[in-house]
This record gives sequence, structure tokens and C-alpha cells, in this order.
Amino acid sequence: AISAGIHGNVIRVLSPLVITDEELDRGLTVLEQEVLAAWSRVEATHAVLTHT
Repeated sequence: AISAGIHGNVIRVLSPLVITDEELDRGLTVLEQEVLAAWSRVEATHAVLTHT
């Protein structure tokens, strides 16, 4: 695995040299969905820990 960022908090997007617009759009959509899902979990954990 290649780590990125001081705290491993960087996501590298390494698409192939040959990729269709549809493949790129799909990959970025999946990435966006997962980032939003992870952020929701962070917010939920924060709410529990701070009782808000």
C-alpha cells in the first residue's frame, strides 16, 4: 500500500491512461458516495461523544 499525507489522510486517484468518460464518472461517483458515508459516520460518532 502507498500511504499519502502526513496522517494517511490523502486519497490518490490513479485512473488508467485509457478510460472512458463513463468509467471515470462511475469511479468518481463511487468515491463521492463513500466519502459522504464515512463523513456521516464521523458526524454520528462525534454526536455520541459530545452528547449533541
